[in-house]
Amino acid sequence: MKRLISQQEINRIMAHPAFWQVLGVLCVSILCLWVIVRFWRWWVSGSDERALKRRQRRAFRAEEDAAGVLRAHGYTVISDQVEHSWTIHQNGEPFEVDLRADYLVSRGGKRYIAEVKSGMCAPSLSTAATRRQLLEYRVAYNVDGILLVDMEAVELSRVDFGDRVEGREISSRGTFLGVVMGMLVGGSVVGVYMFLYLL
Repeated sequence: MKRLISQQEINRIMAHPAFWQVLGVLCVSILCLWVIVRFWRWWVSGSDERALKRRQRRAFRAEEDAAGVLRAHGYTVISDQVEHSWTIHQNGEPFEVDLRADYLVSRGGKRYIAEVKSGMCAPSLSTAATRRQLLEYRVAYNVDGILLVDMEAVELSRVDFGDRVEGREISSRGTFLGVVMGMLVGGSVVGVYMFLYLL
């Protein structure tokens, strides 16, 4: 097979200064491309972790600022990062749930759990996860109500879940009072009857 280019021509090309300049530029370009690709892969793989850390830092700052918002609305901060365990049952088997609310506060002789939310969606009750979390806190914690602290709008609101949840303590007290009153009335009737019978 006849060679397309002779060894003499190859030597002449390699001896030319421009050949080494072009070769050097090509090697540097390949090296730069490799570095860019490696950096891009590293950046993409770590973007989720960095975003999570940013959200965590933002949430931490929001929780710290929320204490001031609560105090500005007349609430006294009793405790923060309030841990609580409660037991639910599945087919009669107990299952213990560990919870941690942001703040336990009080005002006017009543106690509340205050949950701090930041971001675009979390502070809104249209977010299902937020509603479920607040409902769980309302059922699990022995408090008089739930407060939602929206650190995006810097607003404080009380969340009421309706009579089926909010009225459960009232119903139990009402039942107890009804039983006591029934016993008193019944005892009075028996006492009057015995008194009249003895006469």
